[in-house]
Amino acid sequence: MSRVHRLANGVTVVCDAADGFETLALSVVAGRGARFEDAPRSGWSHLLEHMVFKGAGARSARDIVEEIEAAGGSINAATGQERTSFQVRALKGGLPLAIEVTADLVLRPTLDAGDLVKEVQVVGQEIAEAADTPDDQVFELAQGAAFADQPLGRPILGKPETIATADPATLEAWRSAIYAPDRLVVSCAGAVDEDELLTLAEAAFGTSPAPSAPNDAPAATFTGGQATETRKLEQAHLVFMLPAPGVTDVDHWALRLCPRVFSRKPARSSVWPTPSTPGPKPGPRPACSGSTPAARRPMLDAWRMSPAVKCARWRKDQRRRNSPEPRRSSRPASSWAVSLSPPGPSRRPPRCWSSIGC
Repeated sequence: MSRVHRLANGVTVVCDAADGFETLALSVVAGRGARFEDAPRSGWSHLLEHMVFKGAGARSARDIVEEIEAAGGSINAATGQERTSFQVRALKGGLPLAIEVTADLVLRPTLDAGDLVKEVQVVGQEIAEAADTPDDQVFELAQGAAFADQPLGRPILGKPETIATADPATLEAWRSAIYAPDRLVVSCAGAVDEDELLTLAEAAFGTSPAPSAPNDAPAATFTGGQATETRKLEQAHLVFMLPAPGVTDVDHWALRLCPRVFSRKPARSSVWPTPSTPGPKPGPRPACSGSTPAARRPMLDAWRMSPAVKCARWRKDQRRRNSPEPRRSSRPASSWAVSLSPPGPSRRPPRCWSSIGC
């Protein structure tokens, strides 16, 4: 059962101990993300998440990762619209090190100017990669259209011109504001002792001071947690691949591989001349088009013999046999729908499918 505690400076501590576990998961979440940025600071939360891993406390970037992994754990972080989170997975007994490292990341990052210059270039590459990814680009466009002139309509990664304006001093002011104690949640589950977690959290996070807001910062962003939060929105990348009406799952699978080979009717293009419309002699067709039935036959046979198609057609046949009202078919009695195998749920698909017609 989860137990919730609150430290004197406002940090929330959640413990969910589970008997019998030999591992634990620690998460330190700051309840601020990209939607709390104004336009000039777009992308700063994500940039800050990158920068804290370049050095924190007395640890270098290499020490942060090596100390966690040497103890059998792993560390990661993520920036979203609503929150920024740091996660550590560790073996039983690894809680003190996990708390110490995450506290350094959140409260005591180095924020070196040289590292910042390099990391701005790294984030710029991520922005370029997102622009080259169709589903990411479509989602960003849809988000921007749905929330025009709002923080939710701006990308989490920001823009090259906005992240380039950050310097160590302004980024530290931003860190102290969005990682303020009243916005931090320290949660741990698994092989954890509640008293130990409270003691370690109090020592690591309980002395964190209140935020000091920059003079030019929007009031709604730095009002000590008093800003009204709207309904939380989670980003989801949805990619749909829907077949055309009347096309079965097997046909759609085949059409995705090579539409002009496996379509039921040969594809005809206006660029190829016909006897009634003379034109220039066409060049060689693409290999996928299959200019003659003889050329298509090896590809069709290989497709029919593939295990995926065998199983799909066999399952389709079983569904038809078990249907209470089988559909009438205009195919002859020798078609595959009635000549595959005797009925029975335990029958395997036949081994040879070379006689099946498309």
